[in-house]
Amino acid sequence: MFKFTNTSSFNQLIILFTITLGSWLIISISASYAGVLIWNFDIADLPQQVSINHNFARYFQITQSIALFVLPPLLFAFITQNKPLNWLRVTSPSKNKLILAVLIVIIAQPLVSYLGYLNNNIHFPEYLSNIEEWIKLKEKNAMELTMIFLDTSNWFLIILNIVIIAIIPAIGEELLFRGALQKLITAITNNYHISILITAFLFSAIHMQFFGFIPRFILGVIFGYMVIYGQSIWLSIAAHFTNNISAFILYNISISKNNISQNNPLEISDANPNLTYVALSAIGVMAIIFYLRSKNT
Repeated sequence: MFKFTNTSSFNQLIILFTITLGSWLIISISASYAGVLIWNFDIADLPQQVSINHNFARYFQITQSIALFVLPPLLFAFITQNKPLNWLRVTSPSKNKLILAVLIVIIAQPLVSYLGYLNNNIHFPEYLSNIEEWIKLKEKNAMELTMIFLDTSNWFLIILNIVIIAIIPAIGEELLFRGALQKLITAITNNYHISILITAFLFSAIHMQFFGFIPRFILGVIFGYMVIYGQSIWLSIAAHFTNNISAFILYNISISKNNISQNNPLEISDANPNLTYVALSAIGVMAIIFYLRSKNT
């Protein structure tokens, strides 16, 4: 197979973008028409089917995630690198580093919650009120779609939903953003700090949820430094998985206590967080990152 191993990093970035766009278009169109045949509905009704047909919504989410996040970085690495998995940092980390990857997400929760609180309280100027309402409507629709993937009525759905909201996003998004994109931007800018910030920005932006942009951006920064200092993509995958599965578990605990309307962990609280916990959270996150850095030097 012809490989673009001698292509410049900037041109490789264009190749990655082209592969990602092509994969998304080809698989999305193919999956859409396959869904029409399987569930027997008109292609024009596809947007409505995503919201009312839960089985189709799960199928469509899986195919979209694979098309956009999983396949592109793998295909890109195999056609541009002599050792593709090593280049993506698919290397085995130590058990201690994996524990730290899980721990850092748990410790970060007060900080992330506080940033979510600040982000959620951003108000647009009066002349942009229509845009603000449009953003809120889109986020409400996104939340309604997310609720489909939280069904725990039987064990099959529990496993399937965990795959959809935790396993595939953790593996796919980390391979694309921290595995491929961050490394290419580092090569272009010759500065991994800038690369981490740009990648985290794009990581948060692609979710298209303005009122969750800042906390997701900070999580992206944390994941980025973990990969740089931990030298393994599995650290950010473990951290990403922990973040997503925690929300799934906390949501269902709230359901079991019949108080989801008062305390939905998937929605940002209006209560002002305890700043002492926020400060300790930030210190704990930085301590783990600096520890990983010290072990990498």
